[in-house]
Amino acid sequence: MKTDYKSGSLPFRLKIRKYGLDFDPISIMKQIHSINPNAILYGTDFPSTRVKVPFSKDDITRVKESFNDSDQEQILYENAPN
Repeated sequence: MKTDYKSGSLPFRLKIRKYGLDFDPISIMKQIHSINPNAILYGTDFPSTRVKVPFSKDDITRVKESFNDSDQEQILYENAPN
């Protein structure tokens, strides 16, 4: 089956984790979201025992500050599989 990443028919979803990231993932998230708005879903490994920087409410705040209301709804709620 051939897929076209620009049409949003990618056969996968992406969960961005903070496992010691030394860069800001927001710019990458914006690029991915512009290609396929259904690809990114929010998740956490709270209580964050495996990461250098544990989960923080600021993580959600950064998504809210970086994406419009409709995109936030997709990333934080709608894109997660039932």
